[in-house]
Amino acid sequence: MALPEKLFRQEVVEFQQHQREWGGIVLLQPVPTKVLSWSLASAIGLIVAFLCIAQYARKETVAGYLTPTTGTAKIFAPQVGTVSEVHVREGDTVQKGQPLLTVETAQVSTDGQDVNASILANLARQRSLLSEQVAAEERRVASERDRLMALVRGLELQISHLNNAIKLQSERIEISKAFVASGIQLNTKGYTADIEIKRRQQIVLEQQQTLSTLGEELSVRENQRTETQYSLAQLPTVMAQKVQALRNELSSAEQRMAEIDSRRAYVIRSPAAGTVSTLQSMVGQAVDTRRLQLEIVPSNSTLQAELFIPTRAVGLVEVGQDVRLLYEAFPYQKFGTYRGRIVKLSQTVLVGSDVAGPVVLKEPSYKATVSLARNTVSIDDKVVPLQADMLLSADIILEKRSIMTWLFDPLLGARKIIDMESFGQMVSQWLAALGEGRDWIAAHLAELGLLRRPAATADAKDQRGT
Repeated sequence: MALPEKLFRQEVVEFQQHQREWGGIVLLQPVPTKVLSWSLASAIGLIVAFLCIAQYARKETVAGYLTPTTGTAKIFAPQVGTVSEVHVREGDTVQKGQPLLTVETAQVSTDGQDVNASILANLARQRSLLSEQVAAEERRVASERDRLMALVRGLELQISHLNNAIKLQSERIEISKAFVASGIQLNTKGYTADIEIKRRQQIVLEQQQTLSTLGEELSVRENQRTETQYSLAQLPTVMAQKVQALRNELSSAEQRMAEIDSRRAYVIRSPAAGTVSTLQSMVGQAVDTRRLQLEIVPSNSTLQAELFIPTRAVGLVEVGQDVRLLYEAFPYQKFGTYRGRIVKLSQTVLVGSDVAGPVVLKEPSYKATVSLARNTVSIDDKVVPLQADMLLSADIILEKRSIMTWLFDPLLGARKIIDMESFGQMVSQWLAALGEGRDWIAAHLAELGLLRRPAATADAKDQRGT
């Protein structure tokens, strides 16, 4: 019978070599510890899942206000004064040219009298005098025309008489000449004396002189008639010039009266058709030229939001991006928020002096135009329309990323900055130092008897030391 090669079983030999001194380790854990361990593991798993799945949204809250797409007509007073009458009310629909406000601008002198009233009284008297002068000139024109026409008729009558007289005088001259001829015949026969012939010839000369005088007088009367007719023809023009000069002075006086009257009170009219908004004027209120009196919102215009995005956040904003609007007049805790979309983004930086709206910029910003999803706000069962110049704030989502990415972005950014080869060398050195530190700690624990070093490990350690 053959004997076995080994006296003891292999399991016994291995037990004597490895577990004789200390025995085997048996893990005994109570049930609560297991439950707690699994709960911690589950919680850690959920946290890791949450960090990987959950997203972090970076947003920017900006200020803005509502404005019509076609703009508004802002009404300012051209002169200081006091509102005497308000012709419209908030929300009224007005037409172009319709009166809005009446403003008085009274000026009182040191003696307590109204300066404009005194000037108007003087101008009124001057206008009355000029009107009387115009009427007097018109009457004078009529009477002068009648006088000239009568003078022309008288001159024509005198000319007619002179023509008759000249005709008669010519006949007399012919008769006198006949007497002279008959006298000469009788003188040749010796029936008359020479002196009679001389007398008859003198009479002819006298008659001719009378005819010449009548001709001169006729010429004078004809010249007078011509001059009178010319004066009569020029009378409307001359009188029109005089009347026109008076009318010019009258118009100047009336214009000055209108100017003074406009200084006393003037009417502000609507520059366009629309709806009255932001009415701030009241009867008896002092008017300041720099203060907005009211606004006219054009008819059939829709509202849009004007947002002012700081320069630090505009890099991640683009056209077509959705925004969330919160109206100050309607707190979002009760009325909620409203949606909008960016339709236009300016390329110019604005500062406080560049903005004319109700928003005051605290830092350089870009202007973004946002279209509204709705122009009304629901209050219980009512629908209230939004008004121009309402202030609002808007939340703009700049970016979305997971929380894990948000946590490790700084490290990833640093990795991009550091040279990859240097980063690898640094990691290798860190791992080598970590391994040496682990071996050093295990050796010291073994020397203290707190940890038994396996033989294979000890032999390997001795070989590395050698």
